[in-house]
Amino acid sequence: MYHKIIGGKKSKGQRNIKKSIEYLLREKNPEQQKDIKILSTTTKQDLINFENYILDKNKSNPYVCGVLSFEEKSISEELKTKLITEFEDILFAGIEQENRPPVMWVEHNDKGRVELNYLTFNSLQDRRSYTVYLDKRDRGLVNNYSEIINYENNLSSPFEEKENKNTLTNKPKTNIPEDKKQFIENINTEIMALIINEELENRDQTIKHIENMKGVKINRIRKNQISIKSDLFDDDKPIVLKGDIYEEGRDYSDYRKEFNPKPTRDPEFVREKLTELKRTFAERIEKREIRNRSKFKKPSFKNIPENRQSVQREDQDIGYKYTNGDFINVSNNDGFSGMYIRTDNMEIVNNESINTEYKTKTATEETAGTTRTRDIEKINQQQQFVNSRLEEAGRKQQQFRKSIDTTEGRFGVCRRSVHSIISTFGRYIRTFSAYTRKNEHRQKFEKRRKIEEEKLKIKNQGSYNRRRYKPY
Repeated sequence: MYHKIIGGKKSKGQRNIKKSIEYLLREKNPEQQKDIKILSTTTKQDLINFENYILDKNKSNPYVCGVLSFEEKSISEELKTKLITEFEDILFAGIEQENRPPVMWVEHNDKGRVELNYLTFNSLQDRRSYTVYLDKRDRGLVNNYSEIINYENNLSSPFEEKENKNTLTNKPKTNIPEDKKQFIENINTEIMALIINEELENRDQTIKHIENMKGVKINRIRKNQISIKSDLFDDDKPIVLKGDIYEEGRDYSDYRKEFNPKPTRDPEFVREKLTELKRTFAERIEKREIRNRSKFKKPSFKNIPENRQSVQREDQDIGYKYTNGDFINVSNNDGFSGMYIRTDNMEIVNNESINTEYKTKTATEETAGTTRTRDIEKINQQQQFVNSRLEEAGRKQQQFRKSIDTTEGRFGVCRRSVHSIISTFGRYIRTFSAYTRKNEHRQKFEKRRKIEEEKLKIKNQGSYNRRRYKPY
């Protein structure tokens, strides 16, 4: 499994969700609609209504569209439900359930593999902006979760190093003449046809076949390539054949074996890897939840319309208990959701009502005693969850009190320091003010003296002129 964003990008001017909805639902390609499946109760109209609801905010990135892509052709319905529930809780960690925006999930199978596409908004129900996914910040968390799912379900992972990275035949380099390119492609096609028809079993037979080609001779044989020369070209430059079929020791019978997409992993390696991944995930999801809870403390529902449609999925009576350094995630129709508590091994506490299709018994088939027992177990599980939340609240309260005491002590020290600084600063201010006033008086006196001297000088100059030019 691998996650990537496919819509709602600001750089591509994707501000209107209509095109993304058209893509998810294949509205312009009715023939492809047989390969899609809507996995959530959120409808197209719900998305459009919410977009109109936040339209006056004029958000630069109003929505986001992403996909959980698999290499496998199919996965279980139970796993799909689990992924949808948990991935939403990751994206909206720390956000109250009733304050989350609508989310549409659509499954695509038209590419020969499973793709779980989602579309939601970068806005909460109270119309406050909320960035659902920021790649620089959230990539590590999402990739972390993807790897946990891959190892737990033995799915193919794009993060693992592949043993065989080569293709069967490599394309010719772009800087060689077109006639040589065509010559290399013809040789590759001919050899691949012989391999498919079981006429060539290994690289040694391939080398002999090339030697028997008219106008072709072997120039050099290396571990991962074969160099040849041909009389068809005037230059004497060698032509390199590269690819998986030209590697040393290659047995072509492996290509005719049935392909198994499920990777083979050492159980001990998987356990160690999962322990590390879950520990890292627990730390990252806790930080995300704390950050969101502090930033979006209380939802402001004054602007939420009374007829707002509920977008919660049906049949969410699902509880997960993570142990060995991970979190608990409990989601049900009673309002318990989005809780993460550090524990030890992950096990499913209650997976009933995940999908009514997969229940072994219907309600009518169950006896009254069985139904009563199931209800009691459900109540006990919910009670255990409530108790765990109360314990966590108590721990957080103690931590908060310690933090207050520490803060008060630090505040007392800071207050005394600030008072000392203010007193010292006041003395300097008073000294500076006195010095400033003294300078101002001196400047005023000098200015006044200069003015008087100028007036006296002008007066004396005028009387001198009158005595010199006295009329007869």
